[in-house]
Amino acid sequence: MTGVTMPGRLMMMLAAMGAVPMEAQETTGRPVEAVLTPAEGVDVLTVRGLSPVAVSGTYELDVLSGAQAGNHAVQKGRIHLAANAPATLVTLRLNQFRSARLTVRIDGQPAYDQMLGAAR
Repeated sequence: MTGVTMPGRLMMMLAAMGAVPMEAQETTGRPVEAVLTPAEGVDVLTVRGLSPVAVSGTYELDVLSGAQAGNHAVQKGRIHLAANAPATLVTLRLNQFRSARLTVRIDGQPAYDQMLGAAR
């Protein structure tokens, strides 16, 4: 199976909006990762997946945002990635992002954590 290509007009529109296709973004080499992007006064936290082989597992996303006491949210879910098929698992728009911890457990592999802090 070959990769999916985007029409040039769509690529230009996405670039103008500041969006970059997942395949074009730098990755950590792990099948699931969290990415924080500033956008119009808020932060966008995206949990995305991409693997050269099909994988399954679970994730837990623990997010803290807001002023002083802050808002605390935890989301848990299952991961089912097809080989070479980019996937977005979570997208959150956050005011006053403070920190996030992503824990990923891919079946048959050791668990790993990713920590994100506010860039400002």
